[in-house]
Amino acid sequence: MDKILDVTEKTIEDLSIYSKELFPFKPITGTEYNVPGVIQINIENQDQYFLPHESFLQIDASFVKSANNARYGREDLATLTNNGILHCFSNIKYHLGGNEIESVNYPGHATGMMGMLKYDKSFSGLGQCWAPDTTVAAANANLGFKARREFIFNGGNDNIGDFSVHIDLEHIFGFAEDYDKVVYGFRHSLQLNRKANDNDVIFRADGADAGKIVIKKITWWMPRVQPSVVEGKKLLDINESKIPYDCVFRNRQCSTIALPLAARSYSWSLGVKTETPRYVIIGFQIGKSNNQELNAALFDHCEVTNMKVRVNSTEYPPIDVNSDFVKNCAAGWYRRMLDFKRSFYGVDKMVSCSCVDAKDFKTLYPLYVFDLTRQRETTNNSTISDIAVDMTFGLAAGIGAGTNAFAFVISDRKIKIQGDGKRSAVVY
Repeated sequence: MDKILDVTEKTIEDLSIYSKELFPFKPITGTEYNVPGVIQINIENQDQYFLPHESFLQIDASFVKSANNARYGREDLATLTNNGILHCFSNIKYHLGGNEIESVNYPGHATGMMGMLKYDKSFSGLGQCWAPDTTVAAANANLGFKARREFIFNGGNDNIGDFSVHIDLEHIFGFAEDYDKVVYGFRHSLQLNRKANDNDVIFRADGADAGKIVIKKITWWMPRVQPSVVEGKKLLDINESKIPYDCVFRNRQCSTIALPLAARSYSWSLGVKTETPRYVIIGFQIGKSNNQELNAALFDHCEVTNMKVRVNSTEYPPIDVNSDFVKNCAAGWYRRMLDFKRSFYGVDKMVSCSCVDAKDFKTLYPLYVFDLTRQRETTNNSTISDIAVDMTFGLAAGIGAGTNAFAFVISDRKIKIQGDGKRSAVVY
């Protein structure tokens, strides 16, 4: 019978959750957020159900001049890089019950690379300072730069440069994105390692004064869930049964290396230990590290002519992806960038789109995507440490000075959680 004719259809009311409220948690390491060191936030309430999947960081800060902490003028051509606040940190870790669940080095670059593959142009991300650049210039013609500058300089005359951002934890960690269940019986911990300077955070025009970020407040907002009596009893029975259950997600790692001067080809052994790797994303930057006048959110194609990833001697892709950026021939790499979202999130190409068009791929965001999701059985269910990237460049003089390569690796992570009636533990 057609649904519109079923006038006696029963109304189903979901009463499985009594309440779900956000609670704030502050660092236990004091309020000094602007010197190198670890900022740690703990959640000690082990007898509560928490939902990391929907948690987020709120960071209140000021963008001021480095020399004297003075305010910028509204017309100064300076602001944060896209996704800039995460460039304040060299590493971010998530722990459950003292066990490291995920650790992301270079989180500014890692989340920037993932974001360019994940978000489309309709994504409203300015609240986390996400507004991708449309040109390489620190100028109003660069619409991303303009949007971020207006957002940062939106306060009153005495508060120019004061801002607040919220960053979903799923933007940083695969654990928070993939594992959407409540977690009970654990002490949760976030560790943010503050960098010594903010040069990768800031993007400014040649005539603008150097800047820095002064973090004033960091809050981890975590949803606390109270299940109904019936559902609570079911969850308690699971915990008391001491039967381990699966916690599976796609782990994220990021590493970098300075490429040797004048190299025409290079083989980079990533040296990462991981379970089955699923994707490797490579990006290059020329001279952008530690330089506020060059944009650390943008990448360079370095005239790559061919590149492969080797996992335990198996090459991906098996057929060469030849390219010639000088002749504007890079369709193979761009297509692989578009295919990432369809493969990773399982969305149809009719509804999947990228924030990077073919022109911007060449000039602003050339990211080289390797899909390793189909592997021989011999590489599955084991720890793999032999991942290498073989790259060839068409540069006549070889690689220039100050060229860094970034590798963002996404791999399976399979752990189990076991309760004892009161607390939980991670068992491998």
